[in-house]
Amino acid sequence: MLIRLVAIVLLASTLPVSSRLHGVAPAYAALLDEYDYYGFVPREIWGLEWVNLGTSGWELRVDQISIVNSGLVAIVGNHDGTRVRAYVLPGGELVEDLALNRLEKASFSLPNGTFFKLVASRPVSVFLLGGKYMESGDAFTNMFVTSTDGGYVGREFIFMAVQAKRALHYTGLAYRVYALEDSQVTVWDANGSQVSQFRLGANQFREMGFSPMAVYRLESTGNVMLQSFTMWTSARLGLPGTCFYPSVRGGFVGRLFYGGAGATELWPPFAPPTFVMTGLEGSEVTIMDLENRRKYLDAELPALGNLSKQTDLSHMVVESQKPIVLMMEGNGVGYTGLAAGETGYFYMPLNEPYLEAVPSGNIVGSAGEAYLYAAEETVVTIDDLTVRLSRDSILPLRHGFHVITADRNVVIQLINYPWQSYPPREPSIARFSDFATCIPSVQAMSIRSPDLNPPSVAGEELPWTYLAAAVIPVVVIAALAARRRRPRPGKA
Repeated sequence: MLIRLVAIVLLASTLPVSSRLHGVAPAYAALLDEYDYYGFVPREIWGLEWVNLGTSGWELRVDQISIVNSGLVAIVGNHDGTRVRAYVLPGGELVEDLALNRLEKASFSLPNGTFFKLVASRPVSVFLLGGKYMESGDAFTNMFVTSTDGGYVGREFIFMAVQAKRALHYTGLAYRVYALEDSQVTVWDANGSQVSQFRLGANQFREMGFSPMAVYRLESTGNVMLQSFTMWTSARLGLPGTCFYPSVRGGFVGRLFYGGAGATELWPPFAPPTFVMTGLEGSEVTIMDLENRRKYLDAELPALGNLSKQTDLSHMVVESQKPIVLMMEGNGVGYTGLAAGETGYFYMPLNEPYLEAVPSGNIVGSAGEAYLYAAEETVVTIDDLTVRLSRDSILPLRHGFHVITADRNVVIQLINYPWQSYPPREPSIARFSDFATCIPSVQAMSIRSPDLNPPSVAGEELPWTYLAAAVIPVVVIAALAARRRRPRPGKA
């Protein structure tokens, strides 16, 4: 398998400081604790539109207004006195040098096709987004939001909302809070005004809507996860958004996962999303319907195989006997990764170069890209290839299933464009009319919560709403039966 190393860059320690840095104490000149965030702005950002040709019908064309030449990097401060420096890779050119306090937001644009790196003195919330719908606040995405300590499970989240309040073609709201423990949850906006307050028991969830591009703080007395979910992304042709699901106990290789499962008002005729589970070892896997507190599916995952399932659930819990990787397959931008010494079996659905359905049989090109980022000197083994990477290396990954291991933390970014068939005079693969993702730090791959043990969904009683729905018919039937047994007037 041919895997090319496209960039190995060692950042110079004498880079100049940007004029945007104000009021930073001299102690920040050397960052003793660094948090590294890597990303790549998609090469092309545009969408499609249907054009009415009158008697000739409709034709799918590129929406010229949707074509943009840059993506946006937005950073929200989780802690006071945080310094953030942004570099372009390869070459290590410093493009931003910022000082952020809690709930402060900064953003800057980078041209399409740009690799970049952020170095922060404390964990920050980082979002990569773009497209005309993002600007109008009408974009949709599927991602998990990182907490203030950088992991995906926590008791405080400070974030920028990147999605419309209500997910398109989904009956619920775009954001959801999953409680792993009994929790009292309070949400404030950046001005300190309380937006919402509610109580959740373990294994309960709450759907919420926020104003796009605004900053919020969610605080909980127990551990929760926060997901932004949709089933309608990119060219808005009904394709689900790609997303790797983080494990409850840390990282992306694990045994327990919570999250959205996709049910929308468009089914049928559109197919449900496909969830792909991969593992090094064979394992029994159980999918639970979190909303109705019932078992949905038992299945067997073969060793070094994959288990691909579609569901019509809205919210789910996936439990596995052995460590697995869980992803929702589709188009979009998503992140996954490994802690030092960890091995995972990953699927990269990149829709490699294919032959267009025209007589010439010309190769059109790839419909996706994936990159592995190393923040320090790292030995990475991908299938049967071992590579020694220098600091800030960028290693491209090819389409398919890969066994990946590394002796240092690494993160992987997946950019998967949708495949569409429309007139050959137009491009043969669609791009993104809008996209957004939350970028984890490389260091966050080490965060673990081994003692976090949510109660089993299977062992719980049904919620009162569903219990009442089941009991009422029984009561009615019993009453009718008693009425039939009652002696009629005048009878002994």
